[in-house]
Amino acid sequence: MYKLLMATLITLFMVPSVPAQHPRRPPSGTDPRYYVELARVHQRYGFYEDAIAMFNKAIETQTDAKEKKKYSISLAKAYLLAGRIDEAEKSFKQLVDNEKDGEKKGEYCLLLAQAYEELDKLDKARDAYEFALGNCVGDIQRRTAHTRLIKLLKEKGGLKDYIKKLEKRLKDDPHDLKTTACLAYALTSGENAYAKALPLYEKLFAADPADRTTANRLVQLYRLAGRNEDAAGVYIKLMDASPDASKRYYYERISGLYDEAGNHKKALEWDLKAIELEPDNAYAYLRAAEKCKALDDRKNAEKMFLTAIEKMSRDEEKQLVSLKLLDFYIDTENYETAKALSGKLLSAPLDERIAKEIRTRAAIISKKLGEKEDETDG
Repeated sequence: MYKLLMATLITLFMVPSVPAQHPRRPPSGTDPRYYVELARVHQRYGFYEDAIAMFNKAIETQTDAKEKKKYSISLAKAYLLAGRIDEAEKSFKQLVDNEKDGEKKGEYCLLLAQAYEELDKLDKARDAYEFALGNCVGDIQRRTAHTRLIKLLKEKGGLKDYIKKLEKRLKDDPHDLKTTACLAYALTSGENAYAKALPLYEKLFAADPADRTTANRLVQLYRLAGRNEDAAGVYIKLMDASPDASKRYYYERISGLYDEAGNHKKALEWDLKAIELEPDNAYAYLRAAEKCKALDDRKNAEKMFLTAIEKMSRDEEKQLVSLKLLDFYIDTENYETAKALSGKLLSAPLDERIAKEIRTRAAIISKKLGEKEDETDG
């Protein structure tokens, strides 16, 4: 538990761990800001007890109330890193009680909750996590609070009661998006109740179609429900709401979702968009070739395969796509062209694994051509 606590704290507040020699202590009477800087050096190098001493010295010598509060926050975090959980609890509790800003109070509650959990004060930990969820704004803090709370409730009991409480709260106020998000996460991560969570994620996505985390979770739920075209629609709306979204990435994802749904024509449209966006994107041509093949558009399938081979930068990639083209010729019973391609490939230097695959196909082609000759002779 303590290792997890330290890892979480380091992740949240990005405290690096760099081996170094022990720094020198400052002389007495130094400016409090210097004590703080030295404390941070101690903490960065893993000398947490020394960091605590320096933060305390900074608090003692600082007269400005705002600066003193900043030092108190740093001191509380240092207590956590040092494993002095009782003192961390006391420090964070004092910060929470004295803080009026809801967002900051939420961040302090998240750390206080972890201290409570370490001290086995599970009811207090649960309440603090819930408060953090309702007030933290940052994605990392909210995700941490969600994950820790659900894990705690699953291990110690109380998950079903927590879900019931959220359902009642949402019934009283259907527009409460924070409660909606908490319930959606609890249902998927805690109960695997994907069907019940789906309309909640739809509601969250409708409220903020630029939220990529919500969009990805909704796509996962649609795919689990076999609604791949609806999943593709989520990414289309996300791109409309997020002009800075990577078109290359989402064009490929949308094409794949339509392809999984069996809508090869729609999938091809997005591959062609990808080609229009990046005319030298060899993989977009390859995906388009596969869609044309599925649509039995042989002429364009061959054209796309050949273009993909031409635009591949590495020889091994060219050989692998050539193997796909060879399979295409065999599948469409174009054995003469397949024979010519296999001969051309085998005459060039090849990776042995690929060469073995081509020789296997060459044998199939020879057999098929032999059968055709027998039919003609007959």
